[in-house]
Amino acid sequence: MAVDEHLYLEGVPLAFKDSIRIKEFREDRTNKCIEFLHELTSDFLDQYNNVHGSALALLSVLAAENVAKTQIFGDEYLVAISHTINFVSQPETLADLEIRSCVIGKGGKIIHVQTTITCNGKELANALTVFVVEESV
Repeated sequence: MAVDEHLYLEGVPLAFKDSIRIKEFREDRTNKCIEFLHELTSDFLDQYNNVHGSALALLSVLAAENVAKTQIFGDEYLVAISHTINFVSQPETLADLEIRSCVIGKGGKIIHVQTTITCNGKELANALTVFVVEESV
């Protein structure tokens, strides 16, 4: 299953859909990765004009879910069982966010995904998300 950038926001709650603005989207099938450029808007900033951690967490789990979908087939679906995010820094200059999410391991029914979020080449956060693959009943 290939990731379609238009389907990327399919599962996003309506309250967040208008805030998520994808400018570019790429799929790297060789390395089992997706990359996208997200337009940083004031919706993602806190009262100090820093990128809010919850916004980074949302983007990282969405990216992880979408790249993990490339590893399932048919009637299977994903359940996130763990999402750990490390907040590394804030950007020196606000600009678009670059998100790269890659499947780093798959065994049986478990998929591990590593996601990195950068801004102007500076790492803002990294995350590890673990999914279990379930069969539809």
